[in-house]
Amino acid sequence: MATKMQDHPHEMEPFELLKPQYQYYDWEFERYWHFFQVFGRVGYNPKTPDEIWKREFQKRFGKKAGPYIQQALHRASKILPRIVAYTYPYNMFPTTRGWVGKQRMKDLPEYARALPSDTQQFLSIDNTAKYHNRIKLLN
Repeated sequence: MATKMQDHPHEMEPFELLKPQYQYYDWEFERYWHFFQVFGRVGYNPKTPDEIWKREFQKRFGKKAGPYIQQALHRASKILPRIVAYTYPYNMFPTTRGWVGKQRMKDLPEYARALPSDTQQFLSIDNTAKYHNRIKLLN
């Protein structure tokens, strides 16, 4: 959110991310409640039982929908970091360059050649393709 108002006049009122009828929070940081929950709980106890997450999702979304939303968010958490890492290649790290959730910086050929912003966690797109091809050949 540090760059939400990038390129807007300093005196401009902050814009809303969601229309008021769809807003489910008072403050924008509340959109990341589960991140803060996991960060806090796992930092305290890496073996936090799944029941902690289940209970909060059920409280927020109901007994029927809660488990499905939890599962979807947890699955997305394995994909979204890769998207963020490639939306802003390392040489264009997003801290001061824009809003990663809404902007892309380059075209596909440039992304394919770029290193991700976290080279310890992610292979480059080219190396990922080579890795998966090797796995196919081995199977």
